[in-house]
Amino acid sequence: MKSSLQLWSLRTAIEAIGWEDTLRRLPTIGWSTVEPFAVDIMGTHIVSSQAGDVRLAAPTCHGFLEADRVEATLAAAAAMGARTVFHPHFAPEWWADESAIARTASTLTTAARLAAGHGITVGFHNHDFELTHTVHGVPAFELLLDSVPADVVVEYDLYWAMIAGLDPAVEVRRLGDRLGAVHIKDAHTAGPVPRQCALGEGDVDIDGALAAAPQDALVVLSLDLMAGDAAALWRAVETSRAWLDTRGITCWVQ
Repeated sequence: MKSSLQLWSLRTAIEAIGWEDTLRRLPTIGWSTVEPFAVDIMGTHIVSSQAGDVRLAAPTCHGFLEADRVEATLAAAAAMGARTVFHPHFAPEWWADESAIARTASTLTTAARLAAGHGITVGFHNHDFELTHTVHGVPAFELLLDSVPADVVVEYDLYWAMIAGLDPAVEVRRLGDRLGAVHIKDAHTAGPVPRQCALGEGDVDIDGALAAAPQDALVVLSLDLMAGDAAALWRAVETSRAWLDTRGITCWVQ
């Protein structure tokens, strides 16, 4: 397995010190592979870093695939050398009923056709509501997968699957070839609200889920809701890097 860092994890650091200094610091703490977000807007920062003295690989990225942004998203992804673009979040109304799911499927199908011209695969990232919301007794997530081409993949988020009451290991194994990448994070789950934390500091069974994933899977750290200032997030990112290293889950580029 290889690992990557979803850059949204360092959103407060980016706000505090800017893109250039954030990207420059990552290799010094062992992160040479990243997953950018909103690439039609933010992708220029990755391309600029690649052209300079910072070498960061970006095999996957998050980008919006709706009709008004898909072309710019794919162009930015191609420029940074990404191989897969994941739509980060389809809001609940995109999953509401059969008609809404058909619209979501059409959006992804069109994006997949356009992406093929760039040599890029597309997919989507899950949260919990599309796993729990059902249409005629079937989870909306399953209906969407059945409605898009087989080459549209999923960036499966273990944490959100757990929040939805599912066993992430079972779900990862069941996805098979539809698994495009795995989003991981840890959390303290006791109490009314889970509190995200660095890998190895919480009680999410990440090891069990990763054991169920293909050995060539890309594992992406994504601290999307972790509380704290920039220093706390940097510490969590560095601690998580060490946790992955102890399991031999290295970056793409060393």
